[in-house]
Amino acid sequence: MFAFPIYVIEDDELARRLLEERLMELGRDVQTFEHATAFIRNLGNLYPGVIILDLNMPGMSGLNLLDQVGEDAPPFVVIIHSASRDVNDAIGAFRRGACPSSEHSAQLAA
Repeated sequence: MFAFPIYVIEDDELARRLLEERLMELGRDVQTFEHATAFIRNLGNLYPGVIILDLNMPGMSGLNLLDQVGEDAPPFVVIIHSASRDVNDAIGAFRRGACPSSEHSAQLAA
């Protein structure tokens, strides 16, 4: 069975590592990026897959990344993973095609 790769875009190193470790334990192909710009730089080399995206990052935000990932990119399913409780951020992400959010790193360690 083919499994789509999972791309974790998260500036918090601990959260990024925890997600990567948990997903790899489940046998998933995981590639991590510490910020949105790094993901955009590699976009042409990526396969369709799942993006786990932090909304609030320095530099390019997750919302800005969603705007950048356009029709020329491979198809992605985007899951928001953010500590932000800003309803406007969530609405903006959903309008750009993201899926409902998951809890941030504090919940992963539990």
